[in-house]
Amino acid sequence: MKIHKGVEILSETVGSGELIERGNSYIMKIKMWLNKGEAVAWNNVSTTNSEYLQFSEDRTVFIGKKRVDRENLVDGIFYGIQGMKINGNRRLKISPHLAYGENGVEGIIPPNALLIVEVTILNKTE
Repeated sequence: MKIHKGVEILSETVGSGELIERGNSYIMKIKMWLNKGEAVAWNNVSTTNSEYLQFSEDRTVFIGKKRVDRENLVDGIFYGIQGMKINGNRRLKISPHLAYGENGVEGIIPPNALLIVEVTILNKTE
C-alpha cells in the first residue's frame, strides 16, 4: 500500500500502544536492506554522540531514540511511520529520493539506492 509518493508499506503489524505523534521521541528498532536483499551494516557509525543508540553484533540493526520529525529521520521513514502505534512494526519500500538520494552514505549505502526498511516503535521517551 502506497502511503506517500516514494513510500510503500510492504507489511505491517499494528501496535498495541498509543498512536505515535510528530514531535515526540521514541525508541525505534530499525533494519535496512538494499533493494537486492543485502543488509545495510553501519560499520562506520560511532555510538559516542548519541544519548541512546545500540547496534546488533553485526551492526545491521540499530535501536535508538529518534524524534518524529523530518530533521531527525530520513524522509521515507518519517512518512512511513505516520499512523503507527507503539509496539507496531512496518516494512517499508523507500525510493532513493526519500532515502539517501544521489549521494548515498559513503561505504554503506550506494548512490540512488532503493531501500527496504523495517521499523518497530518500542516505546515513547521523555
